[in-house]
Amino acid sequence: MTPQDLRHLAPPEPMEIILDAAEQMRPGDSRAWVLPHHPTPLLPMLEKAGLLYRFELSGDGGVVLILSAGSKSREQERDKAKTVEEAECTGGT
Repeated sequence: MTPQDLRHLAPPEPMEIILDAAEQMRPGDSRAWVLPHHPTPLLPMLEKAGLLYRFELSGDGGVVLILSAGSKSREQERDKAKTVEEAECTGGT
């Protein structure tokens, strides 16, 4: 997978490109982008969407954001765990 270099774009265009791509991702998909710095404001949005991300150094001063879509979002897993916990607390009723 070759990362798309977004370092030449002015904000907020890189974030918009990443969020648009994130909306189109299906389970098992991965995408990568080279950014000029760590995209701190973007991370809560990716987490809310249930996407997994990691970072690597690009070797030339940038940061590579690698985004993956899992089979289930973290929110779905958390909601399922909460439902099971609530059922256990109420005796399953």
